[in-house]
Amino acid sequence: MKAKDLLAALQVDTTGKLNSLSTMIYVYADIGEKPVKELHLDTPDDQIEIRKDLKQPALTMKEFVDILNRHKEANLYLIKEEKKLIYGYRLIKDGIVIG
Repeated sequence: MKAKDLLAALQVDTTGKLNSLSTMIYVYADIGEKPVKELHLDTPDDQIEIRKDLKQPALTMKEFVDILNRHKEANLYLIKEEKKLIYGYRLIKDGIVIG
């Protein structure tokens, strides 16, 4: 998934009353047994690589959207044991879970 595609999808999903972007506080990633919000983002070679880093503060939607806007053509990758392209997300009470 490209950053611009995720931005467009988020805009569509947040048009309803219950799901406004302002109520989405955190970005979580499906890494391990349960989603984590302590994430580190790298942006090498027109890519956005997302990995778990418990030393980082929780990744906020504002920070995430800022990065997506700066790198709209970048592909999104989740780094676990190996690097995998992110294909989607799901909405939760206080944010989104990417995976």
